[in-house]
Amino acid sequence: MTTWEIEKQGSEVFTHEVFDNFQKEVLAAREHCDVQDTKVLDGMKVVAISDASSKVREVQCDTSTTIAKCSCMLFESKGIPCRHIIRFLRAAKELSYYVLKRWEKICKRNSVYDSEGNLLAENPIDPVEAAKRRKISVAQNKFESLVQIAKNSEEGIDFLTTSLLNMEEHLSKLVPAILVTRQEEHEAFLGCSIPSEVGVLPPTDVRTKGRCKRIKGHGDKRKKNEGENPKAKRKCGSCKEVGHNSCKCPNKNPTTEMV
Repeated sequence: MTTWEIEKQGSEVFTHEVFDNFQKEVLAAREHCDVQDTKVLDGMKVVAISDASSKVREVQCDTSTTIAKCSCMLFESKGIPCRHIIRFLRAAKELSYYVLKRWEKICKRNSVYDSEGNLLAENPIDPVEAAKRRKISVAQNKFESLVQIAKNSEEGIDFLTTSLLNMEEHLSKLVPAILVTRQEEHEAFLGCSIPSEVGVLPPTDVRTKGRCKRIKGHGDKRKKNEGENPKAKRKCGSCKEVGHNSCKCPNKNPTTEMV
């Protein structure tokens, strides 16, 4: 979102969630932070920076190590550089001091072993196998470190690539190539063998007879309570008696009906 080099570095090393918080600080540094005063005292460069809250923060930077500390203490509390430090270091080309190990993308690639050589995320394994896996983990971590060092220089990347190609040639002579099928790769990943035949039967289909029970409503409740509150019977419109209507009324005058 900005042209600052410090934001580009953060996108390369921080995890996605941490980078979102870091990017918010970068945008706040660009939009709301302004340098108010600068002075040098005993090898320390002190810069006063204001932000959107109208507060002035002091950023102290050691001129020999170029390590800055802010009075807001956001980096000490959350491990993410604050907007004031970012505003001070916006032209810096190195962010490594402010990138904690737990916030890096490559942090999860490192394996952790206990005193007996077992991976903490797995069950205990054979000591010989544990030592071998520990060596592989060390080699992977070392390779990641070399990549991080070499990526800042074109010559360094070329040297690392040439060295790896030479190592590949020597390794092919020391270790014979072993052809591994895709099924063997899957079995090694799963940790068990894949059966040749799988006897899985389809589920039993049960069809119930009849229809499902109807959801009872207010009318059903009224019918249930008819014994307690009987409904009033209709009366005849002519004689006002119960048991018949005006058409079948026995007290109706036949002469009036003919007229």
